[in-house]
Amino acid sequence: NVGDRFTERTYDNLKSLHLDYLLNHGYPHADVQGRVYLDDKLNTAAIVLTIDPGPLSYFGQTRIEGHRDTPDYLIRRQLAYKENELFDFRKVYQSQRNLYKLDLFSSVAISPEEIPATEAEIPLEVKVVEAKKRSVTGGLGWGTEDQIRARLGLRLRNLGGGGRILDFEGRYSRIDSSFASSFTNPQLWGSYNDLVVSSGLFFRDYPAFDDRILSGETRLERQLPWGIKAYGGYMIQFDRQSDIPGTTQDLFRESQDRTFRSSLAFLGLRLDTSDDVVYPTRGGMLLAHGEAAPSWLGSQVHFTAARVEGRRYLDLWQKKFILATRAVVGLLEPIQGTQEIPLFRRFYTGGFNSVRGYRLYALGPVDAAGNPVGGNSLLEGSAELRFPVYKDLRGVGFVDAGNAFPTISSMDAGQLKYGAGFGLRYLTPMGPVGLDLAFPLNRIQQKQSSFQVYITIGQTF
Repeated sequence: NVGDRFTERTYDNLKSLHLDYLLNHGYPHADVQGRVYLDDKLNTAAIVLTIDPGPLSYFGQTRIEGHRDTPDYLIRRQLAYKENELFDFRKVYQSQRNLYKLDLFSSVAISPEEIPATEAEIPLEVKVVEAKKRSVTGGLGWGTEDQIRARLGLRLRNLGGGGRILDFEGRYSRIDSSFASSFTNPQLWGSYNDLVVSSGLFFRDYPAFDDRILSGETRLERQLPWGIKAYGGYMIQFDRQSDIPGTTQDLFRESQDRTFRSSLAFLGLRLDTSDDVVYPTRGGMLLAHGEAAPSWLGSQVHFTAARVEGRRYLDLWQKKFILATRAVVGLLEPIQGTQEIPLFRRFYTGGFNSVRGYRLYALGPVDAAGNPVGGNSLLEGSAELRFPVYKDLRGVGFVDAGNAFPTISSMDAGQLKYGAGFGLRYLTPMGPVGLDLAFPLNRIQQKQSSFQVYITIGQTF
């Protein structure tokens, strides 16, 4: 702006601003030159930019190079541009990101081919190097609530060609442990639908009960316009609960020796516009998931359920001050004679990933002894300001709100519980390592702890 201090950096940024705009709006041959005229007497700098946009250009044909087992049609599906569209470098970068997300390649390069500057169609070359057929991953961490966390995974890529992936993964923590497998067949039978088949054995040790789960799931996923991914499928799950307090058993008339069979169909949508997986600064995420377990599917527990979560990241200033917000609504309704939804299906809130300042799952309905029993509806919301402290050290200030309610009709925003606090994040290649101190603003009981300390890896949301 006129009157701002002149620096070489702002001058270079000014030229880059014009060049980037042209590259992203159909002018890949654009050239931006500049001159600066200094006036020593007036202490001013006059800037003159000379811009040659070149011809308006469009995407041409794409050539794929590199020895691989991955078929061309799978690679072309990830391209964010189409032939004869207006040239836009942002779509080139997005195509590269899409190909890396497949986790089939160790290197992806997409570059315009050299042609005369007068040509309006720009052909591109996609050069890929496939990743190793097998990889082993592992992790070790610690969190305040789940304490020691360990993970070990094996991935097999391109089984029989076609980009098929088979995963095996084991996880352990004080709260959740599991062994699961997943098979992904992209573009099933040459269609635009991805087939995902998964199964697993899960062990969950919650404050009010333990749950042992055996499940299997089959789903079809499809990428829709505007970055939306839709999915639908079927899941069967067997749950066996244990360590249920007597007061909870009396309230729900549940037996610890009973195994529940849930047979359900589900649909969902996912939209992710965030600019970074580890430390997002712009964009957001929308997650919507619905389930139905009627008697004609063979389910012993009959219900419908829905959960919607929205996240938004706002860059307040130069990717340094970030406002992150989150909202969640959950609904659960028994149907076809089912009177009470079992404990393992109900909504719980409180703890690091929901309302900080309260113990894990401490909010919501309780039995006569004060043990949490979950609810049929859920409301949660969070706002977090993330700001720089020193180099890779970041600070956060946050406010959380939430509660679980016995029924959908009993949802009441006036009954939300609030927590607030502050913390530190140290940025590492694995994600931020965090320390948070949170305080309950409207404590449930006076004997409740006046604060909670959380140590973990990764952003809250």
